[in-house]
Amino acid sequence: MGIHVGSKTGGASQKSGGDPSWLMSGKQAKSVEKEHDDAAQDRKDARGKLWRYYLKPEAAGKIFFLNGDIVTEGEEKGSFDINFVEEHKVTTQGSKVPNFYVCVSRTETCPLCEAGNFASFVGLFGIIDTTVFTDRDGKEHKNRKRIFAAKGQTIKKLAKKAAQNGGSIVGMLMDVSRSDNRSATVGDDFDKIGVWPLEALGKNIDAEKWQDVIAVPDFAEELTYLSAAEMREKFHMDDPSGPGYQGQSGEPGSDAPAYPDGGDDSLPIPPGDGGGASGSDKVDYNDIPF
Repeated sequence: MGIHVGSKTGGASQKSGGDPSWLMSGKQAKSVEKEHDDAAQDRKDARGKLWRYYLKPEAAGKIFFLNGDIVTEGEEKGSFDINFVEEHKVTTQGSKVPNFYVCVSRTETCPLCEAGNFASFVGLFGIIDTTVFTDRDGKEHKNRKRIFAAKGQTIKKLAKKAAQNGGSIVGMLMDVSRSDNRSATVGDDFDKIGVWPLEALGKNIDAEKWQDVIAVPDFAEELTYLSAAEMREKFHMDDPSGPGYQGQSGEPGSDAPAYPDGGDDSLPIPPGDGGGASGSDKVDYNDIPF
């Protein structure tokens, strides 16, 4: 005998034609099938891409940076010599992990912008997360390459760390922590542990494949770019139309500040040891704390 939950009569809700509301057919079934297929494809695609670095509130980690030199002269002085991107964060129903999509508003009308999902401007770093993670099967994982996507205030903090280290955070090992659920998901407190040549850090992880370990991610390959038409299809949006619609947007201005939230445009670069990207002949590997 079946057990029915949430109904005194034990019957399922009915459509006007007599079929339960949860039974689907025709166009509705085809649409839901496509949603499941798209979600499965997203999960498959994500397995081939690097994960974003993320800390839970009140959590901590230990990471080192693969890129992050500061420009020391010219108009870009004080800015990181890294890639930046405007991107949208999209969390689909039933998923705990958000996906990120490059904003297309610089070349065409962006459906996600029109829908009120405003883009963030982030700087892209490659890092190695040395923190030990134990999965549900009891297997330990560490030294995982991740994308560290930093917004303005985080970039500002990292730039100050770089300024204290001769103009770079390359090869800098840091303790990172996140205060609470209102702080940046990549952490809001950064404490320098030390700086080592990337070669030494890579060989400490894998002596044979160390060059792969320290290779900066190919962000053009790792980020997800969809055209406006592909976005509308994926997120089931109608084609834009009506008064005020513009098919193209203007090109980005050349006078945009390095940090949109008012970060320093130019930071002093004191003398120091530099970025740590040199050789590893004189490094004591026992000193590397991971």
